[in-house]
Amino acid sequence: MRTKDYTVRMSNIHPSITWAIFEIDYTVRNFLGYEGVITSGNDYDGHVEGSRHYSGMAFGLRTWTSETSGIQLSHETKVTFRDILFDLLGSNFRILVEDTHLHIEYRPNEPT
Repeated sequence: MRTKDYTVRMSNIHPSITWAIFEIDYTVRNFLGYEGVITSGNDYDGHVEGSRHYSGMAFGLRTWTSETSGIQLSHETKVTFRDILFDLLGSNFRILVEDTHLHIEYRPNEPT
């Protein structure tokens, strides 16, 4: 797993996010066929107020058809991939299908 570029900051991330990144990367490589790419961590102030990005408990995962295509997966494929990741990570994580990425956040003891 890598970041899209030098602007993505993943400082002070929660240990459960670190674990998830390793688990997700293996799945991305097998499901999509390329290295996972983190599009956002706690790197800028553009997230909604109270976002888990700010506390190191969320990140964005690129959803392109190939590592360099710039073309998004179909919505149906993103939903399938989300479901695979949810089964992998469990109920302490929430995974949202966004237009340009999957939003993955750690939510211990909270409803998904």
